[in-house]
Amino acid sequence: RRIASETLGGEAMGLTMAQKNTIRGMLADKQSVKTIAEQYEISQEEVQALAKPKAALSGFMFFCQDYREEAQSQVGSGAGEVQKVLGEKWGQTTDRQHWEKLAEKDKVRHDAEMAKYNAMLEAEAEEEQRMKDEAAAGPSVREVERDEKRARMQEEAARREAAPKKEKKQKVLSAEEKA
Repeated sequence: RRIASETLGGEAMGLTMAQKNTIRGMLADKQSVKTIAEQYEISQEEVQALAKPKAALSGFMFFCQDYREEAQSQVGSGAGEVQKVLGEKWGQTTDRQHWEKLAEKDKVRHDAEMAKYNAMLEAEAEEEQRMKDEAAAGPSVREVERDEKRARMQEEAARREAAPKKEKKQKVLSAEEKA
């Protein structure tokens, strides 16, 4: 079954609001983008367009990116030990300005992406509400059909009323009926 195949401005097109919300829930549950794309028969980019922006990294996380390899070479590849060494090194670092500046830039990026994401959600909600209002404003299909049938019946009744009436045959009474 084909649900959507086009994108416009980074948004998945052809999906209903419920399907988009389902995909967002699946992404929040850490389901694979590839799996979701295959299930809904849309591109991975369309699925990614529905995802929330990545969170901003802290100064510590940028510090860890810079020093992870050095820490791994000291203690090996044990993740717990590497984190412990990085935490100790961060605690001893007094000049954190470089990483804090990177964190501020990443926070600005995240805020801009979240504003764009929230605007997209609002636009989707407004479009959904507009469609609901539009559907509720006019008569339903059933009401239109009833009106058409009523009009046909009135026309038929008017035509029968306007047609000259046929004279009734006089019933010939038999001798028994006369008596």
